[in-house]
Amino acid sequence: MILSGRCLKMNVRAIRDGSCTGCGTCAAFCHKGAIRLNIDEARGVYYPNVSENSCDECGICLKVCPGNDADLYSLNEQVSGKKQMDVFIGNYLNCYTGYSNDEKTRSDSTSGGLVTGLLIYALESGIIDGALVTRMSRTDQLIPEPFIARTKEDIIDASGSKYCPVPLNALLKEVISSKKGEKFAVVGLPCHIHGMKKASSVFKELNDKIVLYIGLFCNHTPNFFALPSILDRMNIKKDDITKINYRHNGWPGFITVTAAEKEYKIPFSDGWSIMGSYLFYPKRCLLCSDGLAELSDISFGDAWLPEYMKDKAGTSIAISRSDKADYLINKMSASGRITIGRIDAEKVAVSQKIMLYLKKKNINSRIRLLKSDMSCDNVLSPGPVDYALALYPVICHKLSRRKFTKYLPVKAIKAMEYVHLRLCNLRARSILHHRNDD
Repeated sequence: MILSGRCLKMNVRAIRDGSCTGCGTCAAFCHKGAIRLNIDEARGVYYPNVSENSCDECGICLKVCPGNDADLYSLNEQVSGKKQMDVFIGNYLNCYTGYSNDEKTRSDSTSGGLVTGLLIYALESGIIDGALVTRMSRTDQLIPEPFIARTKEDIIDASGSKYCPVPLNALLKEVISSKKGEKFAVVGLPCHIHGMKKASSVFKELNDKIVLYIGLFCNHTPNFFALPSILDRMNIKKDDITKINYRHNGWPGFITVTAAEKEYKIPFSDGWSIMGSYLFYPKRCLLCSDGLAELSDISFGDAWLPEYMKDKAGTSIAISRSDKADYLINKMSASGRITIGRIDAEKVAVSQKIMLYLKKKNINSRIRLLKSDMSCDNVLSPGPVDYALALYPVICHKLSRRKFTKYLPVKAIKAMEYVHLRLCNLRARSILHHRNDD
């Protein structure tokens, strides 16, 4: 594939600087169909490729790219009509904890089943005609498959997190080309939502099509080398795999892999200590300042709080950011489909304290150490301690590009991650304790 014009500049910068999220927004809105997303085998992520023969240098790809001028302050104001009120969790109306009252939905989901329950309720109530979601490919369980779910069964098929790169926004072209009057929900990571919001400012018809933006809390997305690093150590062959669930069977659940008619169950905490390692971070995730999907109508994540972590059935945290989302979740509660309760915003921040520290206080130190030209406007200034803690993820990123990870002992990876997380936890507690001072 050959590149040209402004698309060339976008593509070269995206690959060199790591600003591309691999979300697929550019591919969806290129009116010449000149952009295709391919998996970069060296980095284990999606990157765009542009055909010189088709590209007319219109620059639309730059306008909708969430890696190009990702200004959360202005986007927040555009979405809510308000200036950002909370640097840690963004604009919000209410914060909740809760879970689906359907036991199977709750068990089979990542935490609590509120996202699955919300989509089913919206579909059955006629609020939406479909939802843009993700499942794993039927032909290759290591590759994600974004699709539009139009039935309850489709929504259930897509339940649960997928810890790998997902080009979700490439399917927005199907949303745009759907029948007149059809309305959709979308379920995406913060970077997906960013791309959609930027696209909606250019393509106004997207505002009529998408009526509910559901965001997922995101620390980072492991690259395509992460899960295979575990499977290789277990001698599980890719060709033998028929089913993968990243989170399954309660909370925090298990990574379950069915291969050669045998099911392997890996406690999620054990698997994540490897798979979630900085060795498998895409560079773009080290440059991201939004972990709670601040531009969504409502965002969801695990309730990492002592009072909920003993509950092995799973409980979600939900942050409602728009009137329609707040109304919808309370209507579901009144109907008996879900159980919810209010939670203070301070506790939400505490539940995600390490992630919020990394994205709101530590990030600019990583940006400078990585010599990136990214800029983040919704963060706090780092101090000397933050620069010291930023060294570890930056070093891991450099090592990971040299295919070093497959030879590193599991105990060594777990030990390094444990020490760094403990130090970040101490720093995060201090930052949150003095948050009003900042």
